[in-house]
Amino acid sequence: MNEVMLEKLHKAMEAMGFTHTLKDILNEITEGTMQSFVQGDTWCVTRVFKAPQKKVLEVFLLVGEEDKLDEMHRAVEDYAKKLNVDFMRTFARPGWRGWAAKYGWRRSAEIYRKDLK
Repeated sequence: MNEVMLEKLHKAMEAMGFTHTLKDILNEITEGTMQSFVQGDTWCVTRVFKAPQKKVLEVFLLVGEEDKLDEMHRAVEDYAKKLNVDFMRTFARPGWRGWAAKYGWRRSAEIYRKDLK
């Protein structure tokens, strides 16, 4: 992973509260609790879980180049459909709104965070 990608990864992880290190993510991918999708210099990490009423694919992390987003989105959505997922969700910074709308995503909530430590 090049320096630019590592910087983007760091920013994404920071925005999510540093709940995982890169090592944690790689371990979860190895264990099968997270999935990894790569298109060129773009990396998407997902996790699928069964809630009591729905099966959900959560886009946990997406970093990379905008020119690969079409391919990435198609690959992740195809994977979700194969698993019979009810819906996909993600947490994203406001800059992703235009991209999300282009692919049929709609904003359904806002995330608030309060650091205690």
